[in-house]
Amino acid sequence: MKPEEDRGEPRAENVASQLQPKTCKDKLFLFFWVGGFLGGLWMSLQSVGHLLQFNINNLMITSIVFMLMSLNFVAKAPTIDRQIAYASLAVIPIAIRWALNQPSVAGVGNASLFDFSTLQQILYTLQVVSLWMLVAVNEECFRAAMMNVFDAFASNRISNPLTRDTIKLTTANLLWLLFHFIQRPFDPTVYGYYMLWLILSGMVMSFALLKGGLGAAVTLHFIVNMTA
Repeated sequence: MKPEEDRGEPRAENVASQLQPKTCKDKLFLFFWVGGFLGGLWMSLQSVGHLLQFNINNLMITSIVFMLMSLNFVAKAPTIDRQIAYASLAVIPIAIRWALNQPSVAGVGNASLFDFSTLQQILYTLQVVSLWMLVAVNEECFRAAMMNVFDAFASNRISNPLTRDTIKLTTANLLWLLFHFIQRPFDPTVYGYYMLWLILSGMVMSFALLKGGLGAAVTLHFIVNMTA
């Protein structure tokens, strides 16, 4: 039996060290993790007693849970240039969304109804950026955690690597898809294009996660959300 590091698996103490900023191998993931949580804490404290506070707190709690379940992705992160290369795959979900939205007619914007000062606009922009950072961290940690759960129960039962990865990615993405419809009806006649986009973009994000690590997947996810 070869030692753990010879099989490509990080030792337990190395995985635990990924929680420490100085020894975290995935600096790209760490950037979004810290940025998302700082912004989330700020918004949560600003909206005490309102629905936004509970939604933000829920995102932060689940991000911690799923991050702990997916630290192996952080521990095995590739180099930053490789992560950025895979993050550039964000152009695919963006292009798919653009294509699916072509039949729709853009409505007239209502920005003129609001008169925000420059400082307020900057603050609101920071809130949006930090919220999307937190969402990207949360959802990619969830995806990675579900892949780990799949490996824990089914990895040894499927010998073919391609079949195993295909089923693993499909399972993780179907669960990810379902969570998008907890607060909206699961109605393909209304959300059919949205469901299709989620499935296709989810597979792209999963590919980036497997090949580029959590940092690449979170960056890709963040870029896609920011361009919505």
